[in-house]
Amino acid sequence: MNVHAAERHALVTGSSSGIGAAVAERFAEEGVLVSVHGRDADRTHEVAEKIAARGAKVLALVGDVSSDHAVAAMVEEAQAVHGPITILVNNAGRMPRFFPDWEMTSTGEWLDLYDTNVVGAVRFVQKVLPQMRQSGWGRIIQMGSISGDSPPPGSQISYGPTKAALHNFSVGLAKILAGSGITVNCVSPGTIDTPGLARIFAEGDPSFPLGRTWPEVRETLISGFRKNYAERMGGAAEVAELVAFLCSTKADYINGVNYRIDGGTAGGR
Repeated sequence: MNVHAAERHALVTGSSSGIGAAVAERFAEEGVLVSVHGRDADRTHEVAEKIAARGAKVLALVGDVSSDHAVAAMVEEAQAVHGPITILVNNAGRMPRFFPDWEMTSTGEWLDLYDTNVVGAVRFVQKVLPQMRQSGWGRIIQMGSISGDSPPPGSQISYGPTKAALHNFSVGLAKILAGSGITVNCVSPGTIDTPGLARIFAEGDPSFPLGRTWPEVRETLISGFRKNYAERMGGAAEVAELVAFLCSTKADYINGVNYRIDGGTAGGR
């Protein structure tokens, strides 16, 4: 794409695997300084080392997004190493185990999920905004989900509301930041083929059969309640490409929008 300035600094939360890792790698390809983040130190450093091996400048941050102190410390460290954060991608989040009875999800689990998926994003935004405002340019991407307006069956009914909140937060924040040079958008992927998604379904309730192997589960998903016009799962790199564009100088006029990247799932089911 080659529309990013070399002095840009992107912090991608939840980038130790899957979509987040793909986004971080895509930014590095553009010459953007990258701070990757995760809760698992080994996986986070593995992604950082992979990016660094390509000659990019990258920092690995390990911490819990549900902690005010941890978030403040990570932002401070990132800015000390790479300078002001001009691009923030709030990708960190949790998805509950998949089983059919949503009443098995306690109110405590609802609160924990909201604290990570929504308030975690708020924590990072609050910490990076002062520098973005000062520079007069910035990009904030909230990683939503099609579950925000098309929730799947099962206990994951608790997941969709957190993503709906992120979309609403994005629009409200875009209005507040009008005229600042900072844009805020939400990207809502459909069913994306990632190791994390495979793990969630592998740990699901066996009484809700989707298949014995991940290829079988994939086929069941795209032919069933995640049916889409593309008739396949999406790839993390495809989501990363959209995020990279929205964070580029070519997207100055795109603001307060929720982009679904789901193969047409809304029409499928």
